[in-house]
Amino acid sequence: MPQLSAPIWIGIGVAVAVIVAVVVLATRRRGAPRVVSVTEEIPSSLKLPINTLKVGNYRILDLLSESQYAMTYRGKAADGALCIIKLPSRLCLADHDNLKRFGREGQLLELLQHPNIIKKLDAGEISDQGLKIPYLVLEYHEGKDLGDILAERAPLPVPEAVGMISQVASALDVMHAKGVVHRNLSPDAIRVSNDGQVIVHNFGVARALTMETITLHGQIVGTVEYIAPEQIYGKQIDGRADLYALGVLGYRMLTGRSPFIYASIAALVKQKNESDGPHPRESNADIPNDLDRIVSLLMSRDPARRPHPAGMLTTQLAEIGQ
Repeated sequence: MPQLSAPIWIGIGVAVAVIVAVVVLATRRRGAPRVVSVTEEIPSSLKLPINTLKVGNYRILDLLSESQYAMTYRGKAADGALCIIKLPSRLCLADHDNLKRFGREGQLLELLQHPNIIKKLDAGEISDQGLKIPYLVLEYHEGKDLGDILAERAPLPVPEAVGMISQVASALDVMHAKGVVHRNLSPDAIRVSNDGQVIVHNFGVARALTMETITLHGQIVGTVEYIAPEQIYGKQIDGRADLYALGVLGYRMLTGRSPFIYASIAALVKQKNESDGPHPRESNADIPNDLDRIVSLLMSRDPARRPHPAGMLTTQLAEIGQ
């Protein structure tokens, strides 16, 4: 077999390179798949405490809310259904007590089955950066948080406000019957769906009365404007503390303002300790007398004066709505 000279080999090599380039270019023009990096870029706006958008069988879509305790995301299940994916925040991951709280939220939701209480769909752990990170998957409702509704159009019409207060009271009735106290009932813990269904959520600081308390000494757990005086001072509480918060919520729904006038947290705490909540009729004369009495009594400093149990409250509100 005759040997080929170096120039001929070079020519053959160039020809082969040209043929390969033409084939690759033609393939790309036909839309054949290209090899891409398996590392997915995560938008910084998500503020993810993990390095992946995939959580179990769910995919994170966007950030809904954040707190020192948890990051809450809108997500999508494998079947395309929307859901809420809740992850511990970076601060929570570094704190043993907060991590216990995160796990406890899922346990409590197992106990609570009610149309006005958010439903737990799934829970688990993922491995990330050498850590086992828990996650919680909850049902998703299209709508708005009560805080956004109040900011947009409070005071609400009396029938609408009565309906919302009644739905929250119905949820509290089930919770308290199971020995669970929410402890942080506020506008940000209440979702109102597009069809008017009220859903109580944000059970991160909720506690069953039989559970070990993990509140740190001297730490106020809850949103100060809404929590009861006895809760501020670290006294033993029960479901009547949630009913106090419901009274403050009702006042804001009916008047569009806070029942308290204060320039500092210290002044707010002093006011709560020294006086009962005002009558909403003083700010809105359209409020029926019976409703005015109920809301005012709910904000009583003395827990014994607050209408309870919550189930009795729903009956009284139903009579007002007739």
